[in-house]
Amino acid sequence: MFAAVTVLAGIRPEQAAAGAPVTGVTLTVARTVKLGGDRPRDLALSADGASLFVASGTDAGGGGKLRILSAATGKPLCRDLAVGGNPTAVALSSGGKYAYVSGTGSDGKSATRINLARCETAGEVGVAPAAGALAFGGDGKYAYLAGESEPRLDVVDAQWNQVDSTVKGLPKGIRRALVTASGRFLFLAATGGRLVKFDLVANAIAKTLPVDGTDLAASADGSRLFVGGGDADAEIKIVTTAADTIEKSVDTGMVPGALATGPDDHTLWVALPHNGKVALVDLESGTVLATVRTGRSPIRVVAAPDGKSAWVANAGDATLTQVDLIISAAVAEAPIPAPAVPVASPPSGTRYAMAVSEMEAQGIAASAAAIVTDWMRDELVKAAAYKVLERRAMDAIMSEQAIQQTGCTDQDCAVKLGKMLNVQRMLLGTLGKFEDSYVLNVRVVNVESAELVWTGGARGKTIDDVEAGVRRVARDLSRQAP
Repeated sequence: MFAAVTVLAGIRPEQAAAGAPVTGVTLTVARTVKLGGDRPRDLALSADGASLFVASGTDAGGGGKLRILSAATGKPLCRDLAVGGNPTAVALSSGGKYAYVSGTGSDGKSATRINLARCETAGEVGVAPAAGALAFGGDGKYAYLAGESEPRLDVVDAQWNQVDSTVKGLPKGIRRALVTASGRFLFLAATGGRLVKFDLVANAIAKTLPVDGTDLAASADGSRLFVGGGDADAEIKIVTTAADTIEKSVDTGMVPGALATGPDDHTLWVALPHNGKVALVDLESGTVLATVRTGRSPIRVVAAPDGKSAWVANAGDATLTQVDLIISAAVAEAPIPAPAVPVASPPSGTRYAMAVSEMEAQGIAASAAAIVTDWMRDELVKAAAYKVLERRAMDAIMSEQAIQQTGCTDQDCAVKLGKMLNVQRMLLGTLGKFEDSYVLNVRVVNVESAELVWTGGARGKTIDDVEAGVRRVARDLSRQAP
């Protein structure tokens, strides 16, 4: 049987559109970007969420790159920049002027400065060998690089590209660095259950806390720090930064490898390297709201500014995966009393006009996705709940406008295409394969309001299961038609 995709409940009602109660959360893979033979080492996202920065290297070392991609399409924004060595971390200045990539140079004892306006390398500076943790200060003037194998912190003046000072006495094994929203403190997560709080004004260690975890994320106001990751620890610790105390620990039941703040300060994106998935976790209850498979050994996750989508770096298969968060609003059901008089049928011609966009093929042949698109269109026509735009009519209009619908997989694109086609609803979908099963995901967008108004999906093992699943999804969607 072709079973409906499970949607997990638990996210708070205030996160639903228009304040409606939430019935569930779904994570869907929007796109996958292959990096060839380069394995991603670290990932960063620009403050506006538009540009993605990928530090990658080869297993042999010596061929490090920084790739700058569009976060909307996954396509390159400029040429790949050779940084050499075996890159370990990448960080961006707050003003968007510079980036640094650590672990570069033939011996891994350098950091490469990138001029972002020109999209070119702008010199190297000698730092701690294999600096595993890298962060910019709040004003973007200084970059902080902590050695993983050598217990020191180098403070680099980004404008002059030189080490301004070096602080020793740090623990070994520092993996991640994070500057709080106030710009006052730098937190460093190290192996062995040590969290270093570094005072950027005093340029000195303020405190070392016994908190286990090798990755960091923070609430928007910086008042809470989320610490997780490690070899076997399934807990995520929530640290109150003012009091330097563990507020609570959340046991997810899965070992987290990397963290990023979710849609609010109560949810967290968590990469699960042992499971090949990314999860959305409710920190208040410890509930795993939803998971989706991204690739082998996901090691890093970065979230869009609104937290409703994320990019995941998969080291095992050298890919990046974009994941979208879909929140489903509940539809209240109340008993309907028997009418005293017959209820008139709705006037004819009130059906919404709908266009069905080409399904996006994920790891399967495009021809298979095209066939499923036709099946979906045919089933919706049979259900007669919507006025479905015929494929030839769509092609004619788009040909006249000299555009293609291929690659139109997000809501913004769907709204623009829907207005061009003069319809009220656009149906988007993906068809892919997960292990030995086909997976179908369907979304419907209100063209006028740009809101996601319906989601559905199914999965099965054979092509007959797929066809049956399409019929079921079309039927469920038709029942929700206004």
